Amino acid sequence: MIRRASSDHQRAALKTATFAAVSAGGGSSAIAEAGLTRVGQPMLSLYAATHEETRFAGIDVALDLDLVAGQPFHARALASLQGFDLAPRAGGVATPGAMPTMADAIKLIHEAHDVETAVLEGLSDGVLTPTERRLIKAEIADLRAVLDEIEAKVDAG
Repeated sequence: MIRRASSDHQRAALKTATFAAVSAGGGSSAIAEAGLTRVGQPMLSLYAATHEETRFAGIDVALDLDLVAGQPFHARALASLQGFDLAPRAGGVATPGAMPTMADAIKLIHEAHDVETAVLEGLSDGVLTPTERRLIKAEIADLRAVLDEIEAKVDAG
């Protein structure tokens, strides 16, 4: 048996940080499709999976994920696990959420695509049914919500 300096609990906390960063960044598929890190969707999923005890995000991938998410999930976990607190610099980078992040851009792209898909599917037979109209309106509302979030961050920045 290999004796490691880190405990199972500490490594589980790193998995949790990876899961949080991937989720906040728009999900493993979106991050991989956008090419925002060097690994693809399957590896991102394994890095975040608590049942996978041997695969962890490399430090460069962890940095990519934190930057995409707009929060230092990994840095915060690493600091905490070693008995330190992570705090933003005074006058440094804006508080997370004060400006749009890559995660916001990914959400925007996905919601816009959902509107596009709903419209194109509705128009495919030349007739918009009441169900298709409701779906298009729902997708537009989802897109509008993402746009409102981004606009609020732009105004706060």
